[in-house]
Amino acid sequence: MTSGSSFSMHNVIAALSNNHNRLKQHLSIAVIHGGNKYDEGSCFYKTHNPRATKSYESVAQQIAEALRNAGYRHVITLPENAQLLEQLHSHGIDIVFCNSGGLQGYNPMSHLPAILEMVGLPYVGHNPLNATQLDNKHLFKQALTDLGIPTPTFLVCHNCNQSFEEFKARIEQRFGQSNGPYIVKPTSGRASIYVNYAKDINEAWLLTQETIKKTSHTVLVEEYLPGREFVVAVGGPIVKNNNRLNALDTPFAFSVIERKLEDNEYVFTSMDKKAISSNRLVSVDNEELIQKINLLGQQVHAGLCLQGLVRVDIRMNANGQLSVMEANPKPDLTRPGPHKTSLVCHGLPKERMSYEELIESQLLNAISLRMKTLPDSMPHICRLLH
Repeated sequence: MTSGSSFSMHNVIAALSNNHNRLKQHLSIAVIHGGNKYDEGSCFYKTHNPRATKSYESVAQQIAEALRNAGYRHVITLPENAQLLEQLHSHGIDIVFCNSGGLQGYNPMSHLPAILEMVGLPYVGHNPLNATQLDNKHLFKQALTDLGIPTPTFLVCHNCNQSFEEFKARIEQRFGQSNGPYIVKPTSGRASIYVNYAKDINEAWLLTQETIKKTSHTVLVEEYLPGREFVVAVGGPIVKNNNRLNALDTPFAFSVIERKLEDNEYVFTSMDKKAISSNRLVSVDNEELIQKINLLGQQVHAGLCLQGLVRVDIRMNANGQLSVMEANPKPDLTRPGPHKTSLVCHGLPKERMSYEELIESQLLNAISLRMKTLPDSMPHICRLLH
């Protein structure tokens, strides 16, 4: 096939399967992690980042190692910074695997894909719009509401200039006569940092003011749901497992896990404070419940036309009804080990999928998506798939 021809899903699988070794031998891949704004030459001027900074460099190294283990011969890691485009060009990179939360500034999750879109370099991950939408929880929840996907009632607070009486009036308008409890959290963030439980309006007011001052960003006040909490990972329909490549009719939902909350723990503790060990996670065995959770995750992925992997967080209310709380646009992809795992990777054994196959599936999904929709945008890769 020429680079300008479109591919059906059948042709996608055939092209990827028949030319798998060519991709492994010739494809040049860069796995990008977050940079450090304090490194010389990383940025022009240092600015604020409302999202707690983390480089994810160690996980980027694990992703790169997994790709090498899968047979890809040309894989490097690079930091996201002002020198990135020059580095990508000098290394002759064909495709980028995004594993960065950004360097600095507002909407940092969108910066890397926006730069790659500008120069026309294919990448694994969410497009700039989806990255922004997913990492700004109020925009995500508004989209869920438009799609008819259940989510806890919420109130958006953009600044701390309003008085308590104004805040209380807005709460009553949104939540009715309920006096809580609530969850107060930044609209952009990771690892449950600055996410707090408020037992009533007074606590919600104080926490909202405090969080806005700490983050210099928008804050969300959300209905607290007292039921069980679950997560599900959802990616594209191309799946490699048990050493076979398959194409599903729906987004691939997997790793349905219950996050066990300890006594008096209202928010699952940040991994920065306590490692996510396997005894804090429980596999879900109820098939009906698994199907309901999978469906919610697939509705989120398909409804927002997502391109990359997400982890969807779901909680039950007092009546056992499921609601989507948020979707993590850059879920942790730490390789599972005996003492530490990630929520996405915890369920891999059930899928008969290795860590290498999970990572390779993300790469092949990104390539297949462009094969079906924008083959002219990656002629250098299409030439390997003729």
